[in-house]
Amino acid sequence: MTTSPNRETCVISKPRPGRGRSLEGKRGSLVVLIALLFAASDSHVTLRAVAQNSGGTQSSSCNDDKCKVKELIINTGYDPVAQTVLGATSPATVADPFWELVDAPSAIDSSPKDSFPDTPGSTTSLSMPSPAWVIVPNTAWKNLPLSGTPQSGWISAYDVNESLLNNTNNPGPAIPIPPATYMFAPYAFQRCFCTCDGVNSLRIKFDMLVDNIAYIYFDGVEIARNEDTTTGAFTKPFTVDKTFTRVSPGEHCLRIEVRNSSGVALGLNVLGKITTDPPGAPLFLSPACCKPTGKIIGRKIDDRNCNGKNDNNATSQTIEPGLQGWTIVATNTSTGAVITAVTDANGFYYFNNLAPGTYTISEQPQSGWSQTIPGGPATYTVTLAAGQVVQRDFGNCRKETPCVDLTAKEIICKPGNPPTFAATLTVFNNSGSPVSTILLTPPIGSTFTITPQQFNLATPLLPLQSTTLLVTITGATPGQVTCMTATFLDKHTQCICSSEACITMPSCDCAQFIKESVAFGPNGFIWSFTIQNNTPFTFEHMYVLGPITPAGTVITPSYFSISVPPGGQFTGTAIITGAPPGSTVCFDLGFYDHALRTCCVLKKHCLTLPKDNPNLIKR
Repeated sequence: MTTSPNRETCVISKPRPGRGRSLEGKRGSLVVLIALLFAASDSHVTLRAVAQNSGGTQSSSCNDDKCKVKELIINTGYDPVAQTVLGATSPATVADPFWELVDAPSAIDSSPKDSFPDTPGSTTSLSMPSPAWVIVPNTAWKNLPLSGTPQSGWISAYDVNESLLNNTNNPGPAIPIPPATYMFAPYAFQRCFCTCDGVNSLRIKFDMLVDNIAYIYFDGVEIARNEDTTTGAFTKPFTVDKTFTRVSPGEHCLRIEVRNSSGVALGLNVLGKITTDPPGAPLFLSPACCKPTGKIIGRKIDDRNCNGKNDNNATSQTIEPGLQGWTIVATNTSTGAVITAVTDANGFYYFNNLAPGTYTISEQPQSGWSQTIPGGPATYTVTLAAGQVVQRDFGNCRKETPCVDLTAKEIICKPGNPPTFAATLTVFNNSGSPVSTILLTPPIGSTFTITPQQFNLATPLLPLQSTTLLVTITGATPGQVTCMTATFLDKHTQCICSSEACITMPSCDCAQFIKESVAFGPNGFIWSFTIQNNTPFTFEHMYVLGPITPAGTVITPSYFSISVPPGGQFTGTAIITGAPPGSTVCFDLGFYDHALRTCCVLKKHCLTLPKDNPNLIKR
């Protein structure tokens, strides 16, 4: 059904029993007073709108002219500050900053004053309020306006447009007994705003596309509905144009309840604005001043292939499903305040109503899982502004305990052509059976060899015990990841199990001097050098390590704070004192990563000091 705007006949329906709001609602202590004013000269019916939260008292922000605006753009999927349509991806990565989902079938509502009790029977489980996701439109849907560049976007309860995440079929009333009830709750999208003193009347006008049934409410009272179950609901705009008089200052909410008669695609698209009389008067508060808080949201996924990416797409959200019951932590870096949220049935978490500031977002680890998203420090640092919605996702993959757990305790490079590596390996028995023989087998066609490959243990290696193996690896190159199959045999040489293990060969010369010189200086010998990082990790610290010979020699500085990535170079200088001209000065050099856990040490690096100072005048 498609309607045309009618300013002369404004039909106001009573709240529906069990779902419309009269005296209480989701947002705490709110009062909705409905007064129908009939004018003697015509049939124009208007509605008096009383603010839901302020009790008719305007916000202190109304005293700040910078906070007030003349009209409110209420387009879905739109950023009115940047005046841009938000980018839609599938799965969605952007939430609408002003529209939010406040009710859903069998929703888990965090509000203790919810007057809309959840209806059993649905499989959906969402925490309220939750994001209204900006989604890629279903191919059957139109955009607004119908011609030209879209000025709004489609939003949904889920981050895809199809029923991939329990998108419940929730049509209209199903049990026609008093009081009228619904088989399922609606998907209710809400956009709240604030007014200041002086509003004579308020006009809400917008076009709407929906898949596929919608009931529209303002401050809890139904003002329009579209029950068109044909494709016209999402291809032909449904127009709402209502005027409200005697609007009190405070917060007001426009709510659109969406019902899905087919249980397939679910979406809402709104294009319009709210204006006031007197026209052009700045009587609205900007969203940031109306509700000066922000949100941090995200999803915890099961990264099944452990690649550190979300591999879900528009046709499947089950490639890597959400993980329920994980605790996400938000820490305010200024105050140290900590709040937590638990992921819902689809893996989503929400931090609503956060004060502007900088937050560290982390997860509480669980046994048997490895975090893959984000990489690096495994946390996010978010600087949140008022009215902003920031999404940060987490991913984890399961740790599968191999029956043979092989790690490299130490690998020493022995220079040569080709070089060889003396490796000390630790082998842990997770098989549950005693092990009498261990085999180490390179892949077929590999260019390296392992000597020895077979270890007959004098004493069986019992379950949950470890042993040390000494091997020589020949033919591998520095930095190469060398993989082998470790096999356990029992005392009858029967195979117990096998696991693949990989170790990385170290660089034979982990650091290389590209340029180096020593010259006389006014306060000692000046050592100038350029060094190259030949390791796979970044050098962050460089130490001159003692003992330095000859005795009494001092090198200043002995520590350098550096940042040299793999293959990069660092140039520096130091002063050498205490050693006579012509002597040879020897010392060790250590290079470490940022946490000083990984190191590269050059043993006994030596310099020969010049004998004669060319700057001295000989007599």
